[in-house]
Amino acid sequence: MAARTRPPRGQSDLLSRVLIAIPAALFAILIVGQGGLVWALGIFALGVLALGELYTLMGRVRPVKLAGFLTLGGMIAAALYGEPRHVVMVLAIAFPLTFWLSFLRPRRAHVSWAIAATLFGVLWVGIAMVHAVLLRETVHGSGLMVDVLLATFLGDTAAYFGGRLYGRTALAPTISPNKTMEGLLAGVVGGTVVFWLAGLYQDWLTGPHALLIGFC
Repeated sequence: MAARTRPPRGQSDLLSRVLIAIPAALFAILIVGQGGLVWALGIFALGVLALGELYTLMGRVRPVKLAGFLTLGGMIAAALYGEPRHVVMVLAIAFPLTFWLSFLRPRRAHVSWAIAATLFGVLWVGIAMVHAVLLRETVHGSGLMVDVLLATFLGDTAAYFGGRLYGRTALAPTISPNKTMEGLLAGVVGGTVVFWLAGLYQDWLTGPHALLIGFC
């Protein structure tokens, strides 16, 4: 019996990305359209994944994961049902909460680093998730979120192909050996162009604003 030929690695990698991206995009559009609690729960799930991955990368100092996840949920709930000042209040509570949970551990090695890593994740991931909830509830929030998702997905796609075709200069070889400066540039340009194109069909989003948001 003849041996089966395996698809090239690049082709297989692209196929797996597409198979994941399509249902993810459909799910994202669904929760954006629903808004409210459905959107907030989806954002919380995304935040848990992002925060969990970050804490795994910083596992050497043993971040207080429970404190981070509780704070993330509290901040998103405050953004949905309260006002921005309530988000700040939850964030303030995160400091003593993280402190006390860290001291309940049987092993307290690197406890200062653990607290710092936990709060870093809360600020980096949590603030972004809160803004997603707050922006969705604005007048043109649903359209803005769709633009962001499109720019993110297609920008990442541009970075993938740009890196595969032209990638030469390593971006961060220790953290991610396959990422290149050329891929990064392609992703930035791709995301910016997509956002600008989306702005052409939305009279409330001017060209300069679309370019600025897309670049950022």
